[in-house]
Order: sequence, then C-alpha cells, then structure tokens
Amino acid sequence: MKHGAFLVTKFIAYFVTLSVILGWLTNFSWENLALLSGVLAVVAFLGDVILLPKLNNTVATLADMGMALLIIGFAGNRLLSMDLTLINISYFLIAAVVIGVVEWIAHGYYQRMVLKRPL
Repeated sequence: MKHGAFLVTKFIAYFVTLSVILGWLTNFSWENLALLSGVLAVVAFLGDVILLPKLNNTVATLADMGMALLIIGFAGNRLLSMDLTLINISYFLIAAVVIGVVEWIAHGYYQRMVLKRPL
C-alpha cells in the first residue's frame, strides 16, 4: 500500500512541477504533461525501488535528474517536434533540476517510511 501511495504522490508532484514549468513556457498540452508525468513517475519509482536501497540519496537523485532530462528532451523533440534550441533545452534543464529537488525530498520520505531506515 505504501508503494502505491508513493507512486501516486510522485505522479502528482511531477504533474504539478511540469505544469508550472513546461505548461507555461512551452507548447506541451495538459494531456502530454499528464502522460509525461506518468512515464516519469513509473520510471523513477522503479529506479527508487531498485537503486535507492543500494545507493545513497545524492546518487539516486542525480540519476533521477538525468533520467528526467532525457525523457523530457525526447518527448519535446520527438513527440512535439520542438527544436532542441538553447531556450528549449534550458526549459528542460530547469524542469529536471526542480524534479531533482522533488526527488531529494521523496527519497527521504521513501527511506524513512517505506524502507524503514534512518537517513
């Protein structure tokens, strides 16, 4: 049950983050933002379940930031036909950094509440 709640929380956090950053700055639609948030949440959740127990929070957060940047960049470039200009890449990078902050907090929660280990 805790894993399901954690996954839903990740999705909501991603959707809010991406809506604020990419929804206002780019031509991502709400549907694309929801789909992108779902993909990111599932991939990040699987990474958290596999990597976080073996690594520390910093390494897992950096991995999540890199994953987010690649997936957001791919979605923007391939799905929305956005050119990978410096402006678009900076939007994607800003979103990945904010997702990194969200992940840092989420990992702390996951370690304390789900894995039952101190930080």
